[in-house]
Amino acid sequence: MALCLRQGSAQEVTQELGVSRPSLYNWRNQLLNNEALASMKPQQDRPPSPERDDLEREVEHLQRDVKRLKLEQDILKKANELPKKS
Repeated sequence: MALCLRQGSAQEVTQELGVSRPSLYNWRNQLLNNEALASMKPQQDRPPSPERDDLEREVEHLQRDVKRLKLEQDILKKANELPKKS
C-alpha cells in the first residue's frame, strides 16, 4: 500500500520499510492483478508540486464556497418558512 499510495519516491518507501526495491515491486505484483497494475499512473503523470499546490488551494476555496452557499440556502429556506407579515 505504501508503494501505491506514496507521495515520494519508491526509494523512500524501501528505506522506510527496510526492503529492497525488487522485493517491494515483487510484493506489489503478487498482491495486485494485472488490471489494477495497468490502472496505476506513473509518478511523472502527477502535476508538478507548484501546480498541485495551486490546485489544492483552489479545492479549499471551492469547498469554502460550497459551505457558504449551503448556509445561505438554509437561511433562505428558514426565512421562507416564517409567517408572512400582512
